[in-house]
Amino acid sequence: MPSPRQTLEALLWSALEAVEPGRAVRGALCIDGAALSIAGVALQPGARLRVLAAGKAAAGMAAALEEVAGDRIAGGLVVTKDGHGLELARLQVREAGHPVPDARSEAAGRALLACAAEGAPDDVVIVLLSGGASALLACPLPGLSREDLARTTSLLLASGAAIDELNCVRKHLCDVAGGRLARAAGERSVVLLAISDVIGDRLDVIGSGPCSPDPTRFADAMAVLDARDLVQALPPAVRAHLEAGVRGERAESPKAGEACFSHVRVAVVASNRDALRAAAAAAATAGLRAVLLESPLRGEARDVGRRLAALAWAARPA
Repeated sequence: MPSPRQTLEALLWSALEAVEPGRAVRGALCIDGAALSIAGVALQPGARLRVLAAGKAAAGMAAALEEVAGDRIAGGLVVTKDGHGLELARLQVREAGHPVPDARSEAAGRALLACAAEGAPDDVVIVLLSGGASALLACPLPGLSREDLARTTSLLLASGAAIDELNCVRKHLCDVAGGRLARAAGERSVVLLAISDVIGDRLDVIGSGPCSPDPTRFADAMAVLDARDLVQALPPAVRAHLEAGVRGERAESPKAGEACFSHVRVAVVASNRDALRAAAAAAATAGLRAVLLESPLRGEARDVGRRLAALAWAARPA
């Protein structure tokens, strides 16, 4: 009979297998003879793929796409965190700083934007997005430096800011975030496959929404920083940039209705919910009672852990 630890580890592995990057990507691909469709989007015969992948799962996602698409891939770039890279046959792989961006993050973000603009007008841009992409592609907007981004990120992380708050600020400081990657791709078709680590799977929050319209504005970013009492601690260039944006002296990030988004198709191929359901199914198979919480748990890990323990105690058999 397995020990409690062994049972919990088995549930964990069931959850991880359900969102394994390669499996998630392969599930979105369909080949019928020479025809290839991605997330239900049928590609033209002979269409060349330009692959842009970013996040902690980027290399695994790109490897699965290489297996299926093969020589349809004309080139591209994969950016992931240290220790998560793989040797790929057709795609360049870079590693960069996470969770705090570094010089490699800036270089990778610039390279990804350039890669999105390269190639023939009828190339299809495949974007593979997963958690961590925001830091890995953190190239600053004009007037800001990578040190400014790193300092601002560190302040937000230390304050306990939620991911949507953190990414709201990033979308007003970084040149890939907030729909700017879709803008760089121009009129090319873009198909984005995302592995979501964000509650609610909001596309503008996953990886700071590089291919999604940004519903937030400079005023929202300042509101996040003000609520966290961080405005005075910001690097002077960041504070000046955001205040200028609030005054209307900086261009807002791309919004819904901009032409570049009409060419973008998106599919979330794996999410937190998938992992939870797989763990619950494995628990049921093991004869355990599993409870899926419908409302998200937010807050410091130590506090949430106590709440989970209390819920488990309340749900125990009589």
